[in-house]
Order: sequence, then structure tokens, then C-alpha cells
Amino acid sequence: MAKRFPGDRVELLKAWSRLSTTIQSQVVWSGFVLTTPAQGGDLPFTNPGLTKPRVLVADDNPAMLETVVSLLSPDFEVVGAVNDGRAALEAAVRLQPEIAVLDISMPGLNGIQAAERIRENENCSTQIVFLTANNDREIVEAALATGALGYVLKLRLYLDLIPAIKFALAGRCLVSPTP
Repeated sequence: MAKRFPGDRVELLKAWSRLSTTIQSQVVWSGFVLTTPAQGGDLPFTNPGLTKPRVLVADDNPAMLETVVSLLSPDFEVVGAVNDGRAALEAAVRLQPEIAVLDISMPGLNGIQAAERIRENENCSTQIVFLTANNDREIVEAALATGALGYVLKLRLYLDLIPAIKFALAGRCLVSPTP
């Protein structure tokens, strides 16, 4: 009998978690290239007894900003939603979220510049996940060179953003596959 493919996001993440515990170094799966810790381990799933991870969202498109906040709100505490890179930097330092979801093309500071400055700030331990329409290899490499732990294409928003945030919280990296 053929194996049934997991039907929903939770089943898919649990299946991925079981797979990642058996692999020691690098995994290639559905276009993702992920580095897993030597011990493996489960992804951090929401625990009702714990507080929700705090997330900052930055995108210059108001409709996209609203969509992302709506998508994340059930699983995460969205502590801020800003529309440019300079505001993202200020909010990250002030609010100290665990994760900042940044668009790359924003006015003021672009997302890559904002990420570099967030990471340079000694008082801020925020992890970065990029959410962008740009799938140019050089941009992806520049974004990940900032120390970001996620690069999600907007066309894969509903498939990849929540797993990317959960991977970042676990210190792992997720990059959306290119179309």
C-alpha cells in the first residue's frame, strides 16, 4: 500500500520532524535545503501552557501586511506591523520580538539593510525571516548572509511562512523553493 501524504500543515510538520531526527547533516526535501542539528529533534509546536512567540512584521504593501498579520495571529503574538525598514529596525530594538518577518523591497532602509542593523545591535537577539517576491539568487544569498534563518517567497506565503518561523525559532533555516 502506498504511503499517504500528510494532508494538513500539522501532519506535514510532524512528518518532517520525524524525518529530520534520522538525518545528521543536510536534508533536501521538496526544494528546501535545510541544515539540521546533529541531534535532530522536533520543531517547536505551539504549547498552550507557554506564551506565543513574539513576531514583528514589516512590509510596505498594506494589503500584504494585513494578510501576514492575519495569518500569523493564531499561532504567534504579532507585537508590531510596520511599513518601512527604518521603522522595522526601531521596532525590533524597542519591542525585542523573537522573530522579525521582513520584506526586502521597502522604503527608507530595505529589508536586507534593516536585517544587518538589527543583527548588529548587541541588545537585540531577534531572528530574521524574509518574506519577498524576489527569487533572484544573488538577493537570496545577500539576505541569508545577514544571518537570516528564513527566506520565503510571497507566492508560497501560506505554505512556507509559519514553518519558516518555527524553523527559525529552533535555530534552523528554511528557504522557499524557486518556481
